[in-house]
Amino acid sequence: MIIFAPHKPNPSYLKAIIKEMRERGTPQIHAYWRKQESAWYALEGSHRITAASELNLIPVIIRVYLHDRVTPKIHQTFSKYATARAVLKFYDEHQWWTRYEFPEIISDK
Repeated sequence: MIIFAPHKPNPSYLKAIIKEMRERGTPQIHAYWRKQESAWYALEGSHRITAASELNLIPVIIRVYLHDRVTPKIHQTFSKYATARAVLKFYDEHQWWTRYEFPEIISDK
């Protein structure tokens, strides 16, 4: 499974997230599926995705659609709420995506 995180993590904050994730376990990440790339594009959680990768955990994806409203962490750019489409466009324009690979999970559901 390929997940693109919105940006590279801050090393000092990443250490805190790794410590917290060791206690709390696998993170949940809101992400949009881009069929043409066969990859998830996270709308949040760069530090949690990196920490999961370092701890050999596989993030749980909460699927988001383009019209869904999200609360982006970059409040100076967006109002409190924005559509997933607007957030994806912002990160596409800045080319901040960081690629991570995780093992595929196959569900029997």
